[in-house]
Amino acid sequence: MQALYAYALDSNMTLDDAQQKYKDGVDRSYDLFLFSLYLIARVCSFASSDEKWRREKYLPDEKDKAFKSIFSSNALAQSFIQNEFLLKRAKKKDFDNLFDADVLKSLYQDFSQLDAYESYSTKKEWEDQEHIDMFHELLRFLKKKDTFTELLEDAFPNWIDDKSLVLGAIKKTFKAFPLQEGWLRDFYPDAPTVQEFGENLFVKTASKTEELEEIIKPKLKNWNIDRLALIDKLCLEMAIVEFIHFPTIPVNVTINEYVDLSKRYSTDNSKEFINGLLDKVKGDLLDSGKIVKQGRGLQQ
Repeated sequence: MQALYAYALDSNMTLDDAQQKYKDGVDRSYDLFLFSLYLIARVCSFASSDEKWRREKYLPDEKDKAFKSIFSSNALAQSFIQNEFLLKRAKKKDFDNLFDADVLKSLYQDFSQLDAYESYSTKKEWEDQEHIDMFHELLRFLKKKDTFTELLEDAFPNWIDDKSLVLGAIKKTFKAFPLQEGWLRDFYPDAPTVQEFGENLFVKTASKTEELEEIIKPKLKNWNIDRLALIDKLCLEMAIVEFIHFPTIPVNVTINEYVDLSKRYSTDNSKEFINGLLDKVKGDLLDSGKIVKQGRGLQQ
């Protein structure tokens, strides 16, 4: 949708340019995921210096003596900290220049004050699940810290749009422990997602604007299509393309997805407008036989 939006606004942008913009957006989302993991790895790495500092205190207390840097030395943490692919990508993308290490140190220090972390770091033995749980605790903690989210947004403006996608992938990473070799590459969207769906949806929507407008116009009732908010128009056009050209996507799933998009990116009244108009278009397209879905119940 973002690539289509840019294409619609920029008369000098070619279809190939806009298509490349879409592909670049996929890469940015993946880099944001890697950057987020890299920051988490850097935060938990401070556990090592924390243990050293506690050991070197003039008068360490019992908690200092019991503290262990297990948060950075456990196998899950090491799968991030020592990951060759992640380290190479971080160097290539110059991740270290996208944040202030003191900010991450401060985040670790705040996190280390939590009772759950203190209890975890002073144990004598650990189960794998305890490491996973502590990383989930860290993620919940970081999500609430403005300094962390601002850091991500400054480095990757697409953080606002991709937040749920990235956080979901990180949680999936934790749950997948122990991680298999090459696991980071597996998170890059596969060809069916990027090309067969995303790129195909983009090209068909961008290249069939007039045809799609002719489907929409009769439903507008004395309203000129040129007066539609661009986001609403794109949501309608993309949904109609899914109706007609993506036989494995149920019709109502499509409607719900674009209603959700309009809630997020358009006006307060857009969701009712999108929902109502798509429901009318769906009826016409079903009656004319233009919607042909594969599988029982997909036309509902």
